[in-house]
Amino acid sequence: MTTWNRGAQHIKGYTAEEIIGRHYSILYPAEKIAAGIPGRQLERAAADGRLEAFGWRVRKDGSRFWANVVITALYDDSGELRGFGKVTRDVTEKHEALDALERQAAELGKARDQAIAATEAAEAATLAKSAFLATMSHEIRTPMNGVVGMIDLLLDTHLSAEQRDYAQTVQTSADSLLRVIGDILDFSKVEAGHIEIEPLEFDICSLANECVTLLSVNAEAKGVDLSVEGAGSTLVYADPGRTRQILMNLVGNAIKFTDRGTITIQITGQSDLVAASIIDTGIGIDPAVLPRLFTAFEQGDARTARAYGGSGLGLAISKELVELMGGTIDVTSEAGTGSTFSFTLPRAPSTAEGSRPGIEAMSTATTTRDSLRGLDLRILVVDDSPVNQRVAATTLEKRGCDVDLAVDGSDALIKHTGARYDVIIMDCQMPVMDGIEATMAIRETEGRERHTPIIGLTAGALPDDERRCLAAGMDAYLVKPINAAALADAVQHCHLRNQRTPPDTSPVHDLSPASP
Repeated sequence: MTTWNRGAQHIKGYTAEEIIGRHYSILYPAEKIAAGIPGRQLERAAADGRLEAFGWRVRKDGSRFWANVVITALYDDSGELRGFGKVTRDVTEKHEALDALERQAAELGKARDQAIAATEAAEAATLAKSAFLATMSHEIRTPMNGVVGMIDLLLDTHLSAEQRDYAQTVQTSADSLLRVIGDILDFSKVEAGHIEIEPLEFDICSLANECVTLLSVNAEAKGVDLSVEGAGSTLVYADPGRTRQILMNLVGNAIKFTDRGTITIQITGQSDLVAASIIDTGIGIDPAVLPRLFTAFEQGDARTARAYGGSGLGLAISKELVELMGGTIDVTSEAGTGSTFSFTLPRAPSTAEGSRPGIEAMSTATTTRDSLRGLDLRILVVDDSPVNQRVAATTLEKRGCDVDLAVDGSDALIKHTGARYDVIIMDCQMPVMDGIEATMAIRETEGRERHTPIIGLTAGALPDDERRCLAAGMDAYLVKPINAAALADAVQHCHLRNQRTPPDTSPVHDLSPASP
């Protein structure tokens, strides 16, 4: 080096006396010198006339800095290379800032990849959970269908008082198990976002009276007076099936925790909402429990949970359902005095032209044992379970029906081709050919000139179950397990409706997955 200014001294720490006459490679790290970088950079500068480079350089004290170096070849008038001019800038701060940005970008990229992987894993887990729920629902509800069906058939026979008491105890236990199973499946569907709301205009006061009719026996057994009071317009715009579920849960809880006194369902029409309050004179709730009462698996104190049982999911599910329908739910209570559970739902739009048709609930039994007699119905029961075949066949035969059996969808097609049936009871999940495929094939075979009512039997674990059943061409569906009266009610309903309605001329629906 032949010249050295104050800027070079400030950056690198050497004085002119210390550096002039030494090779400029002294400013390079040892590994760069060993690699021959200083010499190669001069060769490139000589060849190209100029070289700009970035890299680590070394100060007099041994510390390193990130340098921006420009080397320029110097020529005399004759074009001979006389040396090089070198300008060095300390850009360590900028380099560190860029390096930090690159690290952050890399971390963000890694976080993004992890988020994508987590999302994909969550979606896969949700699909797996849904598939598991569907399978478990089928595996649990199918044998429970046999249990509940056989109990119904047993209670329909001549029993001694002791035998009837035993059978009714089994029936009560089965109902309790089904409520727990239903709560677990519903809560899992809520968690997975699989709850679908189908709002219709209906009178919630009438629905409350239906619930009272269904639950009045339980209330009367405890000497509790159960009633409904309505004031103002009680038309709401909500999902009637889910609203019934909420009412049944809240009123059922009130009966469970009330040993004497009254339970009143109070319906009040407000400006843009309808409020429903279930007021009881039961044991009440500890104020400390109220803030977490709508949390899953919360059952108050341990002593109450042991005494009254339950899954602790009903209120959490009710809260989710109310909020999905655009309402709110809350509770006021005083230990030893009683509780009031209140929820609101949107009022029916003023522009609505009457109630819109919905799917009628096939689970509310209204028939008697003799309701099908005289209709001379020929019915095909399609189910791969011998026990469920026997339950359905015996239930219908006792009501005067002629019943044929098929073990799967393929067998059902053969029997349908060879005979005319008034109603077909079709299990949805079967080997060889399931009920959905069989129903579509039957509808295609019948065309426009004929329509045999088909009632689907499903485990009902997923919201798509209903859509698939109805889109395939089924007239109604029942969720397992099915009691005798509900089955007879569905058969009568579908048969009579079919007598009043001409054959359906709509085309067979495509059940392939919809495009997103």
